[in-house]
Amino acid sequence: MVPDWVCEILSDSTRRHDLTVKMPMYFRHGVGHAWLVDADTHTLQVYRRVTDGWLLALAASGDDVVRAPPFDAVDLDLATLWRW
Repeated sequence: MVPDWVCEILSDSTRRHDLTVKMPMYFRHGVGHAWLVDADTHTLQVYRRVTDGWLLALAASGDDVVRAPPFDAVDLDLATLWRW
């Protein structure tokens, strides 16, 4: 069973592996959406799978309040992510 959504929390020790190994693997296996959360830079990147690769569907940062696919029916206050 392939998930429709994955979320990677980027860190200095895993960033390269997450971006160069995991993201292509997620695409090959048919994952529908991938979020990249970077707590150091307080950014969220949301990617949607399209035929030939990942499409950046949303880029947000700081205290933005967003509706991020595939959960775009609800508001997500990014400030709550940076508190942990």
